[in-house]
Amino acid sequence: MSIPPNGDSVESAEKKKTGRPTLLTATLADAIIAHMTEGCPLDIAAGLEGIHQRRVFEWLAKGLEEGAGEPYATFAQRVTRARAVLAKGVLSEIREAVYVTKDGREIADMRARQWYAERVLGYAPTQRVVADVQTTSDAEDTPEAIEASVTWLKLHKGGQ
Repeated sequence: MSIPPNGDSVESAEKKKTGRPTLLTATLADAIIAHMTEGCPLDIAAGLEGIHQRRVFEWLAKGLEEGAGEPYATFAQRVTRARAVLAKGVLSEIREAVYVTKDGREIADMRARQWYAERVLGYAPTQRVVADVQTTSDAEDTPEAIEASVTWLKLHKGGQ
């Protein structure tokens, strides 16, 4: 067994890192995550801190690898969590979206729900729900039912 020229043992010489230290510090990670919790995507949050998007995505990829070391693993976990928290908030707003009719009634905004179905549930925009509606003598022609039918026709038939 040979001893390296600087007098260190072979094991400690193998563990020393070479190259430049990472720019990813706890302070920088905090700043990027803070931007993300305010609604910025990862690449924009990194840009606000002067980090190129390719670099931040490299850090994220390193952190998602099995056996990733610090600070990359912690950064990837925090980014994943920040994305999930933001998505949850946005999706709850979409599910609760309403529009107000001319007479002041609040009705569920079907466009927001359609967006939710396309992006979250995986329905393609070309897939359309077709309803076979039959009117019977005991059917209620309430303003809500009529407006829902008109809204559905506008969305699916391209009406104004």
